Amino acid sequence: MTASEAVDPEGHHVALDLAGWKHILDERDELAPHREAVLETVAAAPDYRGVDPHAGRDRYWRRDFDPSRWLMLIVDVPSEPG
Repeated sequence: MTASEAVDPEGHHVALDLAGWKHILDERDELAPHREAVLETVAAAPDYRGVDPHAGRDRYWRRDFDPSRWLMLIVDVPSEPG
């Protein structure tokens, strides 16, 4: 599997590489068939976006991801592009 990329509403490129996807699946293995939907949470104007308590990270939320939950993604934001 190669990295997938999305562009958030502000034009930032967000990559989901193998290590990131493995981390997600380690926490929520039921997301395995929803890789593209996870990326869409970043790209398709998330329902809510906020700053993570840890510096250099943002949070994206998607409402009604499944019948009863929100999906929250934490994205590392590099200080320099690359």
